[in-house]
Amino acid sequence: MAKVAVKIVGTGAGAGALVAEHPGGVFISNYAYMHLQQPIARTPGIGNTQIFGQREYAMRIWMDPVRMTGMNLTASDVIAAIQRPDKLANRRFPGDQQQQLTVITPGELTTPEEFENIIIRANQNGGVVRIKDIGTVELAAQQYTTTAGLDGSPSATLALYQTPNANALAVARSVEQQMKTLSKQFPPGLKYAIVYNATNFVSANIVEIVRTLAITLVLVVLVVFLFLQDWRATLIPTIAIPVSLIGVFAVLYVLGYSANTVDLFAIVLAITLVVDDAIVVVENVTRTLQQDPKLSVAEATNVAMAEITGPVIATTLVLVAVFAPVGFVSGVTGALYRQFAVTISVSVVISGINALSLSPALCALLLRPPKPTRFVGFRWFNRGFGVARDGYGWAVGLLSRRLLLGSLGLVVAFGIGYLLLERTPSAFLPAEDQGYFFVNIQTPNGASLGRTQAVVDQVGKTLRNTPGVAHSIELGGFSIVAGAQEPNAGTVIAIMKPWAGRSASESIPSVIAKLAPVFNAMPTAQIVSFNPPAIPGLSAAGGINYVLEARNGQSPAELAAASRALIYAANQDPNLSSVFTSFSASMPQILVTVDTTRASLLGVTPAAVYAVLQANLGSQFVNLFNYQNFVFQVIVQAQQQFRNQVNDIGQLYVRSSSGAMVPLNALVKITTVQGADSINAYNEYPAVLVNGSASAGKSSGQAIAAMEQVGTQHLPQGFGYDWTGMSYQELQSAGQESAAFVFAVIFSYLFMVALYESWTLPLSVVLPVIFAVIGGLLALMVRGMALDVYGQIGLVLLIGLAAKNAILIVEFAKDRLERGDITVMQAADEGARTRYRPVMMTALAFIIGVIPLVIATGAGAGGRVSIGTTVFGGMILASFVGTLFVPMLFVGFEVLSDRASRLFRRRSTEHPAE
Repeated sequence: MAKVAVKIVGTGAGAGALVAEHPGGVFISNYAYMHLQQPIARTPGIGNTQIFGQREYAMRIWMDPVRMTGMNLTASDVIAAIQRPDKLANRRFPGDQQQQLTVITPGELTTPEEFENIIIRANQNGGVVRIKDIGTVELAAQQYTTTAGLDGSPSATLALYQTPNANALAVARSVEQQMKTLSKQFPPGLKYAIVYNATNFVSANIVEIVRTLAITLVLVVLVVFLFLQDWRATLIPTIAIPVSLIGVFAVLYVLGYSANTVDLFAIVLAITLVVDDAIVVVENVTRTLQQDPKLSVAEATNVAMAEITGPVIATTLVLVAVFAPVGFVSGVTGALYRQFAVTISVSVVISGINALSLSPALCALLLRPPKPTRFVGFRWFNRGFGVARDGYGWAVGLLSRRLLLGSLGLVVAFGIGYLLLERTPSAFLPAEDQGYFFVNIQTPNGASLGRTQAVVDQVGKTLRNTPGVAHSIELGGFSIVAGAQEPNAGTVIAIMKPWAGRSASESIPSVIAKLAPVFNAMPTAQIVSFNPPAIPGLSAAGGINYVLEARNGQSPAELAAASRALIYAANQDPNLSSVFTSFSASMPQILVTVDTTRASLLGVTPAAVYAVLQANLGSQFVNLFNYQNFVFQVIVQAQQQFRNQVNDIGQLYVRSSSGAMVPLNALVKITTVQGADSINAYNEYPAVLVNGSASAGKSSGQAIAAMEQVGTQHLPQGFGYDWTGMSYQELQSAGQESAAFVFAVIFSYLFMVALYESWTLPLSVVLPVIFAVIGGLLALMVRGMALDVYGQIGLVLLIGLAAKNAILIVEFAKDRLERGDITVMQAADEGARTRYRPVMMTALAFIIGVIPLVIATGAGAGGRVSIGTTVFGGMILASFVGTLFVPMLFVGFEVLSDRASRLFRRRSTEHPAE
């Protein structure tokens, strides 16, 4: 049974299958071309279509050189006969005065029988030579250089690529609906099945994120209820969640953003953020009611809002200020940053507005004076929380009295943070299980397509017998790495089962690791499996994308030798694995050299010799013909038995100027050489693309650094290198994240300088951020993960979150100190104890709320785990360690500022202005 694979592409690649009982792949390939590719290409949102293994119809004239030589004919005579005009244009001839008639002639040739009867030569005796006398004609394929199969059966693979701004899910649904409609027109025995759809990854990713959203929402509400211990009080911050999220989606829609995975990541985190301000409001109103039971709920709300309006505004604007610098990050990284920043910024702004308007109104309506807790579990929790608060107060007091000890601890923390930043491996994007992976096959130089196809079939069978793999798409004669058609190259696309139906051992990294020794044991070819890039379109393959360049005009052989030495050395490096290239300068080739002197003496031009070689060996396009309202090519070529051996070249004949037939073995010298079938250029230099992966436990950043070191040590003089694809983007983004992080700290600091009208007080908020950074990096290190773009976004977010906790403490201590009758140390202690509860409530709501991200699995889990791990670890350390240093720093900078002011006043008194 033959099949045609139909690739439906959303943000990546997809595949389906057209299955038929019709023999041969030519019919199915052309059915896909004429009846599927054309109408689907007109679908809104489809930007490009491509058929892999396409066997487009052509009228094939298979010539018999021996018979042609006997009749004194050459390929040029056949071509000229086919190109000879065979019809007249329609003419109108006048008849009598009442009638005018149109004279028509037979149209263009369309059938093999009509082409067979084309007369090549005729004589006066009535003898004619037709094409059928010197060969055969058939409606066959235009090319036989590539093949396509699905699950071991012949197929044609139709790839569909969406336009940049199209909705991937909508395009996929439209194509699926159109396939259902088109299938009604299929001939008997023909059916289709969509084997892979790239938007399944998007859909599964969205499902996973929505599930995470739901779990996060439940966890956050439970944490809030645990602290507030009143369903009325819990309802107020809970209401803030849907209000804020609806506002976020509305703003994103107005700004033209789509609900992509990056935005949904941010929304998961936004759930844990939007409750913070409402929690602060409810907690402060509840505390006010507990301290002064005589106040009504409305009065308590007014008193509480007077205390926290400033901190709520400050924390909201600080979070927005933190993300302001990311708008200046360029490239792919900048695009990811901006989408995340917009989502978070909009959510916290709406949350702040809710906290200053909706939450106070709900407090006045819903809250009741607090009553003693009856539930034993709550009493135990309150007792334990009281102990924790007392311990926190004792530690704060100790550090505030021992400023030198606290300062030394902070210096040590900055040192640890620096060391962690230096030693944490970097990466661009985490590898994702997108539901498919590639297998690149390269048979020995000079291997035929048939020999390569046997290996491709073997690899496909191995994949289909591998747990977790559902289908295999086999492409013979095509290298997806080089993007070129080569007879000794092949590609197999392994289509995985749905994520929900696979265990952890059936994830793509696990499957690739299991298949590596199996493929290495196949001696017939070099076989490498690799994941597609995390962002489709950046490169053909994930991992590292290294370009070796011959910059001093070296020959292809020298370039190949340099690449072999480089790849050998790279595969010895512990940071690198599966480094390979598809380039070779050792392809067996036949060099045909024309003896121009002898050819001239015999009346033969070199151009005539080359024309004979082209038409007989390589095929030659003649003209076009119409078939079923489509235009196809007419091609001439010698029959296969006359081009099997090298000696067959010398048996071809060319006509001299005298009309005599001259054999090529009298005119040419035939030698066997080695060379490159194709040579790519990069930055105008002859270049070789080298692909590879980071070793297990190593990051792409470490792999890039290792490859650069290997190149520096082993490349001969005159050779250089560049990066392309994912590696190029990673290097382009290097440094931008550090600058964005530094400027995020600076922006938040300057904002607080303006808010507090002090250069020193904001330092008590900014400096403890280092503990959030340490926590995030430690969490990544413990899990053996690299600091990628999502982790970097998490670090930027942690700046705002850590500053938010510190502001709640510093703002209260500052206001309490300004009211007088209290020392700086007492103000710091009171601020720490009073704000300990809301700080822990918001922190634990966030920490517990991101647990679903930390343990995420399935589609898109790589990004969720990366950002979840970073913020989880960072918030733990910032909340339980960083908050210990905030009151100490407040005391230190207030004392320093007070002493500086007194010193300035004393000097002003001693030296008054004249």
